[in-house]
Amino acid sequence: MSVDVAAALRHEAKTAQRPKARPIARTFGLQQLAAKRPDAALWLMVTATAAILSAIILFPRARELSDFGPLHGDEVTVVLASGLIALPLLELAKRLVQPWSSVCRQHIETVNRCTQ
Repeated sequence: MSVDVAAALRHEAKTAQRPKARPIARTFGLQQLAAKRPDAALWLMVTATAAILSAIILFPRARELSDFGPLHGDEVTVVLASGLIALPLLELAKRLVQPWSSVCRQHIETVNRCTQ
């Protein structure tokens, strides 16, 4: 096998292992909103979901269609308290796991470099 053919085969093997670039969608809507501000799409979906569920609970006819019962004050308190407790715990867990995942990612990249 000539040197040129061997070099071409090595190049093909390396490029085959690289992840393919994904094309960027040029559409209007949530994708474009998420590209500008990643959390904007999340907050849009959370707001829309909360508005729809609130409308279902507030209007008796919609509540009957969805087969929901009336919401009492103690139930609302439990839901809000659970959310306010869960949010800081999830943020804490994210901050604890993030340094570990970056170390693992660096280790994987080092192993991949050494095996190539």
